[in-house]
Amino acid sequence: KTNFNQHVDNRITKCRNSSFSLSDVGMCYPGVISETKSYLFRTICQSTLLYGLDATDLINNMMKKIEKAQCGIMKRVCGIPKRSHHTQLLQALIISSVNTMVIKTVTSL
Repeated sequence: KTNFNQHVDNRITKCRNSSFSLSDVGMCYPGVISETKSYLFRTICQSTLLYGLDATDLINNMMKKIEKAQCGIMKRVCGIPKRSHHTQLLQALIISSVNTMVIKTVTSL
C-alpha cells in the first residue's frame, strides 16, 4: 500500500515554513503590494508545495487539503480573514490552482 498522506503533510509544512521565512523580506508586511507577494508565493512557496506531487497518485482528499493550505497561506499573507472566500483572491493574484499546476507538470514530463 502506498499512502502519500505523509508526503502531502510534509509539503504543506515546508510551504508554510518557506512563507514564514519570507516575512523578513516583506511577505507579511501590509505595505508591500499584492503583485510582489503573489510573485514570491508563485516562485518560492508554490514550488515548495508542489515538489514531488507529480510523481504521486493523489486522491481528491489530498488535493483538497493542498488547495486549502495554499489558500490559507495566501489569506494570511494578504491579511484577509481565514473564513473569507478564496476563489476571486487567487484569480486576482494570478495564482493557479493546485490541480492545474499538477496536471501541467505531469503533461510536461
